[in-house]
Amino acid sequence: HLNQAFQALLNGADLVGIHRARYFASSEKQLSLGPGPFVTALESATDKTAELVGKPARAFYQLALADMGLLSDPGSVAMVGDDVLADLGGGAQELGLQRYLVRTGKYRPGDEAKASAPLDGTFDSFAAIVHELCPT
Repeated sequence: HLNQAFQALLNGADLVGIHRARYFASSEKQLSLGPGPFVTALESATDKTAELVGKPARAFYQLALADMGLLSDPGSVAMVGDDVLADLGGGAQELGLQRYLVRTGKYRPGDEAKASAPLDGTFDSFAAIVHELCPT
């Protein structure tokens, strides 16, 4: 299928990618390649640049903020993710969202160090983040 995509791109198709995540965690907690390596390979082979339509593209977060009526106040929104680059980088960082890393899913020890700007917090579970942000 990758070669079919390559041929389509050579014949003029646009390269659109959902995101650049390098890997994801399956339901069995096994890591598998994500779309990022395939997008990068196709870009390299065709000299095209992919139009990203999902995380971490700024436009993705702007659409979500606009839909919630919070485009003028992105700092009031928290993004929680297990991928410091694909979930918490790019648009989430550029727009000033609160960014929380959760040590679940595809999180790997040391991922915090990959952040280009300090995170707002790192937690062992989604429930711990909720408890911190919304104490009862």
